[in-house]
Amino acid sequence: MSWKIGLAAAGVAVVCGAAILWQVREEKPMDRKLVETARVYRVRAEQGDAKAQYQLAYAYHEGQGVPRDDAMAIHWCRKSAEQGYPKAQYALGRAYLDGKGVAQDYAEAMRWERKAAEQGFANAQCYVGFMYSRGQGVPQNDVEAANWYRKAAGQGDADGQRNLAYLYFLGRGVEQNYAEAMVWYRKAADQGDARAQDNLGCMYSHGQGVSRNYGEAVRWYRKSADRGDATAQANLACMYSEGHGVRQDYDEAVHWYRKAAGQGDADARHALRVMYCKWQGMLLGHWISVVAILLGLPVILVPLRRWGRATWVPAALTSGVCAAMVVHELAAPLWWGFTGVLAVALPACCSAIYAVAAVVDAARGSKRGVDVRVGSSIIAIGRSRISGASSSGMTP
Repeated sequence: MSWKIGLAAAGVAVVCGAAILWQVREEKPMDRKLVETARVYRVRAEQGDAKAQYQLAYAYHEGQGVPRDDAMAIHWCRKSAEQGYPKAQYALGRAYLDGKGVAQDYAEAMRWERKAAEQGFANAQCYVGFMYSRGQGVPQNDVEAANWYRKAAGQGDADGQRNLAYLYFLGRGVEQNYAEAMVWYRKAADQGDARAQDNLGCMYSHGQGVSRNYGEAVRWYRKSADRGDATAQANLACMYSEGHGVRQDYDEAVHWYRKAAGQGDADARHALRVMYCKWQGMLLGHWISVVAILLGLPVILVPLRRWGRATWVPAALTSGVCAAMVVHELAAPLWWGFTGVLAVALPACCSAIYAVAAVVDAARGSKRGVDVRVGSSIIAIGRSRISGASSSGMTP
């Protein structure tokens, strides 16, 4: 038997070793290629090539062919930006906007974003609009924001199209116009922008800028939800819960609410708890609750002294209740994050503790039972001997 185990272990070791060696073999040429590419970028960058300077900055930022170094990334990005390379200007502006590699400075971010935007770089135009809408680095101005969003949107930038649609929807910086908002949301949605797809679904659902159409709303919600947008997942769940545009299906609603809740959507978490209280979906969780209650009732209602020698039973039942709580939280989670971990870990630990206590108590009870039986047997034997002695003494 031992030789079979050894042979299996050797086989696993060979397979694992081969996989590791293959991975190393595949990565080495890639690493050498990245190092050589970075070296070429450096040579050209030191000769003043603006594009190569930006590419070298990107290599430092991503750690491709060179050690990752944000300071060197900013150094070469600035050199490229100062020569007017729009991608570098945009990247440097983003660094100042987010405070990555440099101290956060909205005014400096706007200065570099505007330089790139004025050269027609769509991403920068969108960010200039964004900073005007937020009042970051410049006074807040929705009209300017709309102008810059329109420039980016006109070049097919999905973020610019979505943001321009949002301004039309709210009537900020432009006259409120749901039909125009619909046009720009659709352009962004057709490019796969998840947030635009969700907003388009909302407009179909509420009949804003278009005739109300729950079927179309569900179609766009699903497109966005499949891309991982939490708001769209919650909206799709709501459609299943209400039966709008789809056949009412509580299980499907729970499925999508859970996806949204797992991403931190507070409304989805609240909706799940409401559905649970109304017995809408999550039936397994409800039946597990019933089992936990039935297991717990004897422990609560029957005094400990009434259990007699079976004192291990209350501990075993309590262990079962805690185990049911664990299964319930896994089957119908109502808590997330650290609280969710505690909701599983604490009853799991209690279940294990009470299970051990039940086993120990049962073993002690069994030993006490054996001792009592042995003691009774000894007493019985002693009594029979005394009885025999008395009988022999009375014989003539």
